[in-house]
Amino acid sequence: MRMFADRGLLLRCFTQNIDTLELAAGIPRDRIVFAHGSFAGQHCIDCRQEYDRAELEQHVKLGKPAFCACGGLVKPDITFFGEALPAEFHESLYLLGGADLAVVIGSSLSVFPFASLPQRIADGVPRVLMNMESVGEIGSRRDDVVWLGECDDGIRELAEELGWWDEIVAIWSGFRDDGRPENAAGGGALSKETLEAEVTKLTDDVEKSLRVADEHARWVAKGLEKMDEDGREKQAALGADDAREAAPQKQ
Repeated sequence: MRMFADRGLLLRCFTQNIDTLELAAGIPRDRIVFAHGSFAGQHCIDCRQEYDRAELEQHVKLGKPAFCACGGLVKPDITFFGEALPAEFHESLYLLGGADLAVVIGSSLSVFPFASLPQRIADGVPRVLMNMESVGEIGSRRDDVVWLGECDDGIRELAEELGWWDEIVAIWSGFRDDGRPENAAGGGALSKETLEAEVTKLTDDVEKSLRVADEHARWVAKGLEKMDEDGREKQAALGADDAREAAPQKQ
């Protein structure tokens, strides 16, 4: 996608990723649609006030939820289950009708409305799927191309056909300690110590996430309890008003 963007060929990169790796790869922000939000920003869920990134990161490291000055909970700008997708997603859908090529890479196409994007591509426009398995209805049109296998292998094959592979290797060298992409000849494998360190870090991150989730659950439960209490008080007040209206009036 970086290669397409550098050549002015990328209309939009719609992504389900929330880790902002597309930005790290060098794709311009105005060419990316974070369909499920991203960690690029953070706001209060009540007043929508922006929150300091470094301060939120500190809360995450400590495993403690962050709260806004208004008392609302702060979270990264990612879309949780049950939340509406960002306006940016819906406002960009019209672009799909103007595409002359659609490339779908590494997706189960099972989460809607994102999964419906390939169906918005006009008939007669090639749709390329690079995936471990066939998904969605890609392959049902005459111009569809289904490439099954490891996505890295498919991307390398496409890049070599386009004459872009050497350029990708040069760019990739800036992101890796050994200066070689994983698929390049001689690419080094991760050591046992590195793998164990990554597993330990992942386990710690999961434990912290669970603690934050528990705090959030308690916060939500407290809010629901207050809503129920307010509702009971309102109902009681309405009942009292109805009783007064129904009572016989003295002459």
